[in-house]
Amino acid sequence: AVGTDDDQDASGGAGSEIAVDVQPAELSPREAAERAVEGVEGAVCFFVSNLPLEAGDADLEEHFCEFGEILQARVSQGTRGKKRTSTIGWVTVVLAEGPEALLEATHEILGAVVDVKVHEQTPSQPQKRS
Repeated sequence: AVGTDDDQDASGGAGSEIAVDVQPAELSPREAAERAVEGVEGAVCFFVSNLPLEAGDADLEEHFCEFGEILQARVSQGTRGKKRTSTIGWVTVVLAEGPEALLEATHEILGAVVDVKVHEQTPSQPQKRS
């Protein structure tokens, strides 16, 4: 069956296809969002807060896909010892015209108005300036 159209592994060895980086399961939603931006022109990572507790990754994808291609969307399920009334997430979107239109829009997910800000990546270790 070599060379048939049914061959799913028929890349031809040309190397012209872009390899999708599989994110390790141990990455936090924030870390995954920061990695998704790397090397992708027009990609912007957004921090989303006040999400309903029942919101999931698919809800973020569904809502933000109208603004551009979704590279990554993750809701944080972690808690810090407090009872949660809302949750947070990160979504990485490829935008043709920059983040202004997305930031100016009102965002409602599962009936709740959520807050959206550009995520500012912080260095892993503080850098000392002279």
